[in-house]
Amino acid sequence: MNRVKQQITRLPILILIINVFFISFLLSELIDATPPNYGGFGLIAPILSMIALYSLREWKTKSYSKLVLQVVHWLFIIFPICVFVVIAIAFIPF
Repeated sequence: MNRVKQQITRLPILILIINVFFISFLLSELIDATPPNYGGFGLIAPILSMIALYSLREWKTKSYSKLVLQVVHWLFIIFPICVFVVIAIAFIPF
């Protein structure tokens, strides 16, 4: 049982590191859109963050580390969606 608890603890932190990597691709795409373009990988971040939030529900303790991880994963869900919406609105002709 202790091994399962360690896996539950490690998964959100591992996904956090992967999301930082993917969001950096998205930010570099927003700053400079010259090839190679890997900004599409930033759209994987919300899916991974939802998986991490689901695994954070399994934590029975209430701690600041859980709260910080939840806030950061919610930001990784909201930011790429906002970028996608802003870019989609930019191409609507008025």
